[in-house]
Amino acid sequence: MGLATGWGLTERGVGRVGVIEQATIGHRRGSSNGRVRIARTTYPNPDYVRLMQRARRDTWPRLEAQLGASLIRRLPGCFFGPEGGLVEAYADGVARGGANAERVTLSRAKALFSTLKLQGCSVIHDHTAGSIDAEDTRHGINALLRARGVDLNLGVQVQQLDRSGPRIIVSTDAGEFSAERVVVAAGAWSARLLPVLLPRLMVHRQDVGYYQSSLTAGPPGGDFAWVFLGRTDDEIYYGLPEDQDTLKAAHHRRSGTIDDPDDPPHCRPKLLASLDDFIAHHFRVPLSRGDANTCPYTSTETDDFIVDVHPDDDRITIGAGFSGHGFKFAPIIGQILAELATTGRSTIDEFSAMRHLLSVSGPSS
Repeated sequence: MGLATGWGLTERGVGRVGVIEQATIGHRRGSSNGRVRIARTTYPNPDYVRLMQRARRDTWPRLEAQLGASLIRRLPGCFFGPEGGLVEAYADGVARGGANAERVTLSRAKALFSTLKLQGCSVIHDHTAGSIDAEDTRHGINALLRARGVDLNLGVQVQQLDRSGPRIIVSTDAGEFSAERVVVAAGAWSARLLPVLLPRLMVHRQDVGYYQSSLTAGPPGGDFAWVFLGRTDDEIYYGLPEDQDTLKAAHHRRSGTIDDPDDPPHCRPKLLASLDDFIAHHFRVPLSRGDANTCPYTSTETDDFIVDVHPDDDRITIGAGFSGHGFKFAPIIGQILAELATTGRSTIDEFSAMRHLLSVSGPSS
């Protein structure tokens, strides 16, 4: 989101832009790892459906044109789960939001997604789904910003923000930076820099598994993206092809003990075993887990993003709580954050309609 905001600022003609990153571009301590992310418009909230439609229609194509690269590979999307569970809310959301997604019969679903065991499930087929090349996206924006003269400071850790003077002083382990305005998109470390976020943000370490099969030709598990929607928010799993030989899968976990993002990034065997059980239970073809990794997930209790101006200082703009479903919004969130930072409002009507959901205080305010 920091790179995307830098892109948004240069698109608006802001002359002096700097990006500070505590690690490197594409490091493995962010909110999700691996080369790919799911693109989709299937959501229970039609506001997110409409915002994603705008992103696919406008900002993603504009970014791809500037990079001279195709960043999203179209794939079928399968959203499935027990009848009467979360899938019902998602079906309602896509219907109200006008998404190109539809409920399909079980026989049709089994033909489309033949590697899944779908008995007893309700299924949504998302025709807008795809696989985002996250690596090419990050490195492409990075190269574009360098070409536009953006000051990229990698391996520099921000320690605090001093808002007491006419300019904001950004203290880092490499010295101080002075800025008229600051956008904070620091993932799992956001609340350390901005304590106002402490009541909203949760950090849960996520374990991701990578699965192979010796019995299938093509991507193990099938060449489609999928999301399992159980009966509660703790029963959400997702997966997509990492490449032609590997399925990336994880449990969308937003409960349990709050984790420290600075803890050593070790996978937990018990949680990986639970993921293995899920894969074994829902796929027809035996899949074996090879590699695994972990990352600090940062989310809010409602799973809503925080995209807002600081309530006590309009010189600071905040982008946080994106883990689990934020990457596909990156170009449009970058534009929105850039607009909020420079004018305090956005030209994206779809965002303006849902801005109350994405405030620092939360959707209930």
